[in-house]
Amino acid sequence: MEYKAYYVEESDGVFSSSIQNLEIPEPKDGELLVSVSYSSLNYKDALCAKGVKGVAASYPFVPGIDAVGMVAKSNSDAFNEGDKVICSGYKLGMSVNGGFGSLICVPAEWVVHLPSAMSDLEAMSYGVAGLTSAACVKAILDKGVIDTLPIAVSGATGGVGSVAVGILSKIGFSVTAITGKSSEEGFLKKIGCDQFINRDDFLEGGVRPLDKTAFGGGVDAVGGEILAKILSQTAQKGSIACCGNVAGASFQSSVFPFILRVISLIGIDSAESSIELKKYLWEKLADEWKLDLSEQTKVIELAELDLLYIISDSANYNPDYKVNSVLDQLPKPNAKVKRGRKIYLTLNASDYEMIEIPKIKGTTVRYARNTIESLGFVFGEIEYVDDIARDEVISISHDDNELNAGDYLKRTSVIDFKLGNGKQ
Repeated sequence: MEYKAYYVEESDGVFSSSIQNLEIPEPKDGELLVSVSYSSLNYKDALCAKGVKGVAASYPFVPGIDAVGMVAKSNSDAFNEGDKVICSGYKLGMSVNGGFGSLICVPAEWVVHLPSAMSDLEAMSYGVAGLTSAACVKAILDKGVIDTLPIAVSGATGGVGSVAVGILSKIGFSVTAITGKSSEEGFLKKIGCDQFINRDDFLEGGVRPLDKTAFGGGVDAVGGEILAKILSQTAQKGSIACCGNVAGASFQSSVFPFILRVISLIGIDSAESSIELKKYLWEKLADEWKLDLSEQTKVIELAELDLLYIISDSANYNPDYKVNSVLDQLPKPNAKVKRGRKIYLTLNASDYEMIEIPKIKGTTVRYARNTIESLGFVFGEIEYVDDIARDEVISISHDDNELNAGDYLKRTSVIDFKLGNGKQ
């Protein structure tokens, strides 16, 4: 017996994906075989499909870090065949074949019953992102926020941020949305934010250890300088839930927000949360915190994933080879395959990809260097200029042309720096 799944394979460092028929696993004691109706598409799933190290334990593999469906076979006293269930996080889609298949086989301790007031599609409209949002909201409510001030939500147009905006607005808070996507102001106002702040405007003037209070608490989905500034502007005894790092894994602050304003910074990892907490959060999302996400949800059939991936299957630019020349193929030459099997070709791109310049003016040179090198740029020459902020980035340039956040530059380009020398 077989089931269909979106299958990612690796051969000599080259990753490809296709819809494959896989053998149906037999659940062991304490496990469930679940017929999957929906899964959501998450950042980790994309990383897994691209073969980013440290996400999937090994290949070949089926991504999908969450799933909803019906129990097809149960070897657990806690669940019966026919039960509607949700599985999210833990090792699903990482070391256990995930939700991008018509079946999953998982430990019963990873699973909760689908709330009666929630449909399968509604559950995966939230997915892990929505569950993370709910965990953030619960954390700051439990720890305490100042309800007379707005709650800041960074990364507000993303999956986590947008649901957090919706939940906080629904339960009566004023919400300030912080995002780099100015074009989405209308969308953010529609889902419940009261104030919109562009990311660059928010960071203008840099970050102080303590600033004028503006927020009663916050949900930070991006990290980096954004988190540091929210922290500096949070009121006495407020709290911030932190759950992301797309803007940077490190940030500069001091002990002052914690010892002078008694602010709490709470780390959130919804994937590894207790099953009791997940059950509580799913019930909240089905009832008191329920949002209409139908306009933000797009359903993609499993077969569409295959077509989509094949179309986009190209390599990074390699100057040693001609444009569009074949760098690799899967299956390998002389391999024996079934009739009708797709052949995956890895082609050389036309040039290095264009990468968006992040906001690094006003940051330390150490942070800036780590940031640009992680994006594939080359750290160039340093020029010191008179400025009180020693080793702070005053400006950056490429080929003597000044660069700003939001500009695009080819990967491997050299970026030069002007830094403060600590002199007035």
